[in-house]
Amino acid sequence: MEEETQKIQIYSTCNAGVSPYWRDKYEREAKKYWDVFYKRHQDKFFKDRHYLDKEWGHYFTGPGRKDILEIGCGAGNTIFPLIATYPDIFVHACDFSPRAVNLVKTHKEFTETRVSVFVCDLTADDLSKQISPSSIDIVTMIFVLSAVSPENMPLVLQNIRKVLKPGGYVLFRDYAIGDLAQERLTGKDQKISENFYVRGDGTRAFYFSNDFLTSLFKENGFDVEEFGLCCKQVENRSQGVSDESMCFTLSLNQLQWLLCDFRRWVQAVFRFSDGMNSSFCEETSGKANLIGQEVVDPHAAESDLKGPVNNFEVDISDGLAFDMFGISPSDDKEMIEVNLKGCSFKIKVLSKEYQHTCKSTGLMLWESARLMAAVLARNPTIVAGKRVLELGSGCAGICSMAAVGSADLVVATDGDRKALDLLSENVNSNLRPPVLGKLISKRLEWGNREPYRSH
Repeated sequence: MEEETQKIQIYSTCNAGVSPYWRDKYEREAKKYWDVFYKRHQDKFFKDRHYLDKEWGHYFTGPGRKDILEIGCGAGNTIFPLIATYPDIFVHACDFSPRAVNLVKTHKEFTETRVSVFVCDLTADDLSKQISPSSIDIVTMIFVLSAVSPENMPLVLQNIRKVLKPGGYVLFRDYAIGDLAQERLTGKDQKISENFYVRGDGTRAFYFSNDFLTSLFKENGFDVEEFGLCCKQVENRSQGVSDESMCFTLSLNQLQWLLCDFRRWVQAVFRFSDGMNSSFCEETSGKANLIGQEVVDPHAAESDLKGPVNNFEVDISDGLAFDMFGISPSDDKEMIEVNLKGCSFKIKVLSKEYQHTCKSTGLMLWESARLMAAVLARNPTIVAGKRVLELGSGCAGICSMAAVGSADLVVATDGDRKALDLLSENVNSNLRPPVLGKLISKRLEWGNREPYRSH
């Protein structure tokens, strides 16, 4: 009996995270990735934040006009609920995506008498050049600081301090550690640094611990007024089980798995220190619990936080939330047209905006494949009457399709099942019988003899 051949490991199986090259690229091109995000989703991703009134209403009321600064305004999901509810506020708003700023300006409720919106990179641009120093009563930061690399977060807070009045407030909501999105990104080689990840579309997300967040604000001149953890269980629709039944039928191992299936946010209020000493515990002891939250000591261990509550509103539109988990959407493909000596091939590949976090090299069309296909199309005698094997054809199979017209048989191979599925789709959409019958695709892992022994 022939000895079993040992498989060769071509790709590393270690979860090494994002390489330094991509880490620098994500930082350098952060504005571009968010601009593409708003090009793709327009104003359909985040819900309008109508919960602002019941959660933070008392901060927006009071005598006289209040000036608000909305950081990372996106499509205006905070701006427009605020100006509709509070007639005596003026909202300054900024985002470093020009496309997001344009979405605000073209919104049907936008008016320059209530809103001023501008493009700004808070890690580099001086806010005081757009807004008068010490003029802002309240800053809203809702799911925005998490998009900034942790080493640059102090720059954002120092920039905000320039325009915030002494004693002014920062109303904050953002992702917390243990969030379902973080759990899913952890296993996808998409970790940039501790608690910092890149999603499939190139945008980034940091997940805050209570200690990190409170230390960050305190070190930059803010006191903690309120602090809470929000949790919401995500229903496991794939198992066909409701939230209630899961609580009673799970084994211990399943329960440990379930604990990952929560969306988690931290919600807090920070006060720009005016030089007076303040104690978090003393100030929060007299405050009512935030809606849908537990108010907790920010110095408590994460394991001490109380169980989840579900009666609060979430910001992400249903059906689109899974984009934030790093999962490519169903429409993550794009069509490329390749013209070869009078023949036009329409090839479906993974969209460019998702290629950077894809482990497979077979889901894109390489320039070398274009060149080889062009050579075969111009010189059909190279393969005429021959049996041709293509190694690593990928999803495009453009070389095999160029060769099959004159060859007797073409076998296109790849080791990636997803690439082979897309290859089959591309072949069937571009070739017709009898030529179609001369091209077959097979899975072939380099270094493993088993697949080709049987053919």
